[in-house]
Amino acid sequence: MKSTTTLNIVIVDDNLIYQRIISYSLKQNSYNILFQAENGQDCLDQLRQSVVLPHLIILDLDMPVMNGYDTAIHLKASWPAIKIIAYSSTEDPKAFQKIMANGADHFVSKGNDIQELIRKIAQLIIPEVNENIQNGWRKV
Repeated sequence: MKSTTTLNIVIVDDNLIYQRIISYSLKQNSYNILFQAENGQDCLDQLRQSVVLPHLIILDLDMPVMNGYDTAIHLKASWPAIKIIAYSSTEDPKAFQKIMANGADHFVSKGNDIQELIRKIAQLIIPEVNENIQNGWRKV
């Protein structure tokens, strides 16, 4: 699903292969990659220096320095409007519950087709952006 509005997305994953796959797929669907981070602390540092905030952060759970669970808490405390999709290879139901309790808006397993992630982004972000544009508010 292609959007007429540029949506800014951040990818946070310590696996460079996943970063590249996600980035390529998102660009093919007309999403803008604002930046990529190797861990939660890197993400928070870049956000603090960024002039433009993302609409969405795709967040891995298991990373060095700062994991996705702690990152989600910091993100929601400092930037509550930013949506979070947890994207992880973990199959542990407790991990799902924990990340959702820590502020994630959705969870997508890395075992799924990348198109599942694209669908979740569209479900989560595009309706909100369209509503804000209709209401005359362009900063999301």
